Amino acid sequence: MISQTRPFLSIVIPVFNSELHLNRCIDSLLETSFHNIEILLINDGSSDGSGSICNTYAQRDSRIKAFHQSNAGVAAARNKGVQEAYGEWIYFVDSDDWVDKDGLTDLIQTVKQYPEAEVTRCFPRELRDGVPSLNAMMPLKEKLCERDNFLKEDLLGGYVHSLLVSKALLDAHKLRFDESLAFGEDIEFTFRCVLNSRKVLVYHKAFYNYVLNDVSYSHSMPLSKIAYLLKTATVMNHYAQGFTGEAVRLRSLKLLDSGLYSYFINISNHQPLSEISNREVRSQLLGFLKQNKLSLLKVNYLNAVLTVMSFLNVRLVIYAYKLLTAVKH
Repeated sequence: MISQTRPFLSIVIPVFNSELHLNRCIDSLLETSFHNIEILLINDGSSDGSGSICNTYAQRDSRIKAFHQSNAGVAAARNKGVQEAYGEWIYFVDSDDWVDKDGLTDLIQTVKQYPEAEVTRCFPRELRDGVPSLNAMMPLKEKLCERDNFLKEDLLGGYVHSLLVSKALLDAHKLRFDESLAFGEDIEFTFRCVLNSRKVLVYHKAFYNYVLNDVSYSHSMPLSKIAYLLKTATVMNHYAQGFTGEAVRLRSLKLLDSGLYSYFINISNHQPLSEISNREVRSQLLGFLKQNKLSLLKVNYLNAVLTVMSFLNVRLVIYAYKLLTAVKH
């Protein structure tokens, strides 16, 4: 029987032109044996049949609520879901992914054993061309970590579907997705959730099926949007300044390094090369170093070398990256 009390779990699904996969996603959530859930479908200005699908499910099952808004981006859609959520815990699902049968049941049973946890780190099953793979960091058994130990072990997830978070934590610290970030808003949000938590539960079973898209966004992404990789890392670093501890400082520095390296990778993959402006790249890199009070001695060696190359001529970075890729293969 479906519980009439406050749902234990609110599942937020941003929806945008997802009619091909949306049924599979929702059906997988409804097939779980854990019924004390609500599903919030946030139709973010879809132009296909997604909105109608959302309405049909909402009419069929009282645990499903459909919301419709003008297109404002995935961060705004998730924020709408958090705003409307009534559950004790929040979980985020993408409309083209799905969960295993009873995957949520096992997860919730484990979470209930650790009431002191405010965040749960999950590990998805990644699917590329239908071939599954698991993250080597996923433990054999669940474990409860102090926040700083969690950060030291480098367990922070980069995608929001790796996060199960207490609604009380979100509300107490006014944690919402940064709608000014075009990319990386999920890891930035996850980082803030972890920083504000005391203990993090690391879950040991993969139940979420994450479909990897082989289309390289960098081939059509303008340089101004690639620069959001630097902006996201900067936002995370600035937020971390409000917290003390060596674990936070080191994690923040590593996130700056990761953002910088991702920037170079996307620059190297960008097509056509003629669109890349040496002046613009120099300006973005200098701004990044200045905003984060970084000298080249504070970033890792490879990033320092690539930065110097970019100051000379950004095409040196492109050639270096292609050479590194060829050597790896």
